[in-house]
Amino acid sequence: MLSDEHFSVDGTLIEAWASHKSFQRIEECFGRGKVIGPLRKTHVRGVKKVGFVFTLTFAAYNLVRLRKLVGAAP
Repeated sequence: MLSDEHFSVDGTLIEAWASHKSFQRIEECFGRGKVIGPLRKTHVRGVKKVGFVFTLTFAAYNLVRLRKLVGAAP
């Protein structure tokens, strides 16, 4: 555990930690989209079609994440 001397007055360490956690959450989504979803190699052509696949992949991920969040609630 970090002692009080590790936290500066302006909170830069706390901000860096929060930034790292949000970056980690975003990278987890993209990693799952590449491994499980079809984002590593798209099988469609065109901006609209790739956008649709992207949206559909992350909508499915949101449903999985929502199920975990609702199940974790007391």
